[in-house]
Order: sequence, then C-alpha cells, then structure tokens
Amino acid sequence: MDQPKSSIRKLAAIMFTDIVGYTALMGQNREKALILVRTNRRIQKELIAKHNGLWLKEMGDGSLSCFETALDAVNCAIEIQKAARERMDIKLRIGIHLGDITMEEGEVYGDGVNVASRLESMADTGSIVISESIEQAIRGQSDIRTLYLGESQLKNVDYGVRTYAVQGEGLPPVASKKKSKRYTMLLMIAILLVVGIFGISKLAGFSDAGIDQWVGEWQFVYFYENDSTLIYTGTLSCTQSDSLVATFEIRAPKSNRSDIYTASLTLVTDRQLEGIITYRYGIGGGFMKESFSLNLSKDGQFTGSGVCLEFCAEGTENVEIKWLGERLPAQ
Repeated sequence: MDQPKSSIRKLAAIMFTDIVGYTALMGQNREKALILVRTNRRIQKELIAKHNGLWLKEMGDGSLSCFETALDAVNCAIEIQKAARERMDIKLRIGIHLGDITMEEGEVYGDGVNVASRLESMADTGSIVISESIEQAIRGQSDIRTLYLGESQLKNVDYGVRTYAVQGEGLPPVASKKKSKRYTMLLMIAILLVVGIFGISKLAGFSDAGIDQWVGEWQFVYFYENDSTLIYTGTLSCTQSDSLVATFEIRAPKSNRSDIYTASLTLVTDRQLEGIITYRYGIGGGFMKESFSLNLSKDGQFTGSGVCLEFCAEGTENVEIKWLGERLPAQ
C-alpha cells in the first residue's frame, strides 16, 4: 500500500534563471557550453546559500530556487547578474515572484512557480523582472530601484500581472510599455521623414552609370529591430577617386554628439552598397563592428539591413538592423 506523500505549502519568493543563447552555444561548442553550465550552477548555489535561499532544481540551462523573503531573492538576483558579467562571461535572464508553492518529495508546484517562470521568459538579456508582489515587499529599500513595465497577460495565468524591472549598476536600461509606445511613435515619425517628407529631392531617373549613382550626400536613420529607442541618425558622404569612398557621420540616440567613420566596402554596384563599419555606440562607450547592405531605388532612396559582427553591445547580438536613407539635394 502506497504511503501518503508529505507536502509543505508555503509563501515564498521564487526565482527562475536562464542562460541566454545556450542552445546556439551547445550547437557550436558542446564542451564550452557544458563548462558554462557547471560554472553557473556552482556560483549560483553559492550565492543562493549566501542569501538564505534554497536551490530546488536545475532544468537544462535554467534553475529554480526559493527564498524566505523577497529582499533576499532580489539581492541574490543582483549578485548573480553581476557574477554572470564579471566572473562567468554569460548572459542571464531572471524572473522573481512572491506566491504560494507546494513542496513535495523534492518537487515544487503551484501558481507562483508558473508566474516566476513566465517573468523570466519575458525578461531582456541581463535583466531581472519581478512581479508587483515582490516590488511591494522591497519598496522601502532605498538601495534598490525598479521601473514599472506595465501589466502583462502571462501564458497559463488567468489574471494580469503587473511587472517591474530591477534597475541599477550593470543592469540594462529597460523601457516601460508606456515609454516603448512613445518611442515607437518617434520611430515611425523618423521613418516617415526619411521616406516621405524628404522625398522632394527625387532623382530624375535611374541610369546605368554604375557606382556614380552613390556619389553625393545622403541622410539616414537606422535602428535595431528589437529596440525602437536606439534610433541612430546621420549623413552618408560618397566620393569617388580610384574607387568609391563611403564616410558616415553618425549621431548616437538622445545625443548631439556625432562622429565620422569611413566604411570598409565589400560590394559596390549601381544598386547596392555593402560593407562593414566600426563605430562608437555611445558617449564614453565601446566600439561595435557591423555589416550593412543598402539597396538603392530609382527615386533616390535606399533601404537596407545589417547585423552586429563583433564587440556587440548587450542585447544587439543577432538582431537585424534596419536602414532608411534619402539623397540630399545638391548644394
């Protein structure tokens, strides 16, 4: 006869973590991926114990743990993200929720577990997303800042969950839903300016003059497909001697500063301009190397795409970059 299973029901702060890009790394270098998982497990277990938490289980490249207090859970998550950046060279997502759980024979169940898991999956790379129940519990802590993201309808959760991102040194800036809508509108306006309002300077036609079609001054915007707040603007100057020289003057988002960079061109035709550009991505920031492929239309506009190749800023890896440009009137 089966013995009755003993179970414990309690209120706990539940934390989920996940390694970003682990599946791709596993396909590229299995040995390195396994070393990272082992290192991540060891360091997380140390930090969870330090903050009075309990390591519950590992699920592939993810982990589940619980804490007696919301403050312990958040402080632990902040330390884990710091360790990920400085000691492990990996990128993590973390979600935390305060809710009821049931622990039974080494397993943990409950709505709180599901919510924490969904919060982790919606977190940006390197960030910590918490529910309102956690935010309310830590609201009096002057050394922890949060940003309201909005109310989210999480999968398999039949009620809306108000969510927040933990802010602080080393954690990525996150735009709230309200701000994201505003920046998306700004992005749409910028695109309309490029392809619409500035359309007064049309080319008379499209000849077969080869790379001469690119010679001149162009204005452009480009942005990352996953973040409408990163809108770069600038001008492209193309001159021709023995070959075409493309010089970009780029203005960083929310900055009056501009810098000039010469691209390394890999393809030039009457309709296409492709190459690589290395530029500074913020005041005092590092450099990023990106590819670009621009396609010229008959009306003096170009569209294009690209991707970061090296020294990518956090959150820009494997994200398509969109370009929109318009020829400026000759002076």
